[in-house]
Amino acid sequence: MRNSIKINGLLLLFMLSAGLIFTACNEEKIEYGEGLIYMPQATTTGGVSTLYTVPSGGGEMTYNFKAENGKINIMLGVVRSGTFEGEDYTVDIVALKDQTDQLVASGKVRNAVAMPDHIYSLPAKVTATNSREATFYLSVDSATLINDLSYTGQNMVLAVGIANPTRYALSESNTVTMVVLNIDAIRDHFFRYKEGFVYRKGTQLFLDGKEYKSASFSSFQFSGCGDDNEIFSMPEIDAIFASLPDDIMVRTWAFPGSKEHTGQLIKLAEKNNIKLVLVLGNGRSFCGHIDGAVDGEWSSKTPEWYTDGYKTDFLPYVKDMASTYKDSPAIGMWEIINQPVDVDWRVLKTFMNNMGKAIKDADPNHLVSSGTWAPWAYNGEGNLKEIHDSHYIDVGTLQEGDHDIVKSWHYDATNSAMKQIGKVTMVSEIEIKGSDSGCDYTKEGRMNRVKEKYDFYLNNGTSVVMVSTLSRTATHCRTFTPDDPLMDMIKAYPANN
Repeated sequence: MRNSIKINGLLLLFMLSAGLIFTACNEEKIEYGEGLIYMPQATTTGGVSTLYTVPSGGGEMTYNFKAENGKINIMLGVVRSGTFEGEDYTVDIVALKDQTDQLVASGKVRNAVAMPDHIYSLPAKVTATNSREATFYLSVDSATLINDLSYTGQNMVLAVGIANPTRYALSESNTVTMVVLNIDAIRDHFFRYKEGFVYRKGTQLFLDGKEYKSASFSSFQFSGCGDDNEIFSMPEIDAIFASLPDDIMVRTWAFPGSKEHTGQLIKLAEKNNIKLVLVLGNGRSFCGHIDGAVDGEWSSKTPEWYTDGYKTDFLPYVKDMASTYKDSPAIGMWEIINQPVDVDWRVLKTFMNNMGKAIKDADPNHLVSSGTWAPWAYNGEGNLKEIHDSHYIDVGTLQEGDHDIVKSWHYDATNSAMKQIGKVTMVSEIEIKGSDSGCDYTKEGRMNRVKEKYDFYLNNGTSVVMVSTLSRTATHCRTFTPDDPLMDMIKAYPANN
């Protein structure tokens, strides 16, 4: 009897469970809901906003776009609410300029720019046939995004909406999707950078798919500037380049009036696999670049030069250099101007942005660095950050010159400013006074202190570090020669090999 009760109880439990399942299945088939049309991509943040970030993830997890036939096709769509079978419907697809501009101005998306009209296309209409939903694409020209480095660091935004349904009504919300196209993230998926060219991903430099770092030196004597006994001949430069590790980055001047000399230097760098930082102008006029300096050599350029004066001679020269050498792998980066001073940071910001754009327009293949001195020269970290917050500047510079301390007093502020806006940090013109006698350090002591600086900076957010200055003869404590032990250390330094 007891077993019979147990069996009957189990049977009853099974029947009750089956009944619940059957009821649930029937409930799923019930048609319900009001028929309203909306864009599902406007709901991806769960109601926080209508922002729709592209790409949505990394690697294989990216699902909201696909690349085909030279286009990046961003997936969008329409859905009709309710579970009833319903009828076909059509809606218009519209790009909303006013809402796009409002998003850019709001600051909700960092480095936001309106997506240029000429690089995208949208269908005029989309029809849902035999379905509650339909997919369409915002198609963006991939070649433009990939090859034009002036778009580096940008988030292109476009408000895409739906209108004029032929059947049903639009929802009161989620009928506009704010597409946010992250250019750097797109490039991480699809960009094939030119072989042998240094490029940037956010705050890091890369070369041929690998992170790039360099511990090296500056030498304005390579440019033909300096006293006669300091200047290197082309055969001497060739020999020095040949002795250096491949792809090391060397900084020198490339001022107006020296294009022929610079061209020879670039050829030697190409021959020996050297990357050059070519400084196009000088804030304190020197080596023939006295344009805009009313008091002659070593005087600062006037504020008016940074406003309009540069457009007469300097700007055409820079455009010519950039277009002439845009295909040379020997260019590591163009540096706009060395140590700009005695000018309001707002004026300098506009100047830097205009010059960076001119370089990128003429040469989309190479990086652009600023040449700035240190935060103190521009009244603080915040102003330094603003100067570099341009789509056309890749690298922010700290011209160190702090001699015997390992970390510059100005490094933390410089590096912080660059990291806040996703730029690369470069430390150049490290100065350590050393010689056989009469200086702060012996040659060996200078070598060891420079190595300490290299170690610190390269392990704390810097991609390129340079000591100053290599000269044919050591005329004072700040210069060193090719046979100095410092050069042996540089050639053997791990980051360079």
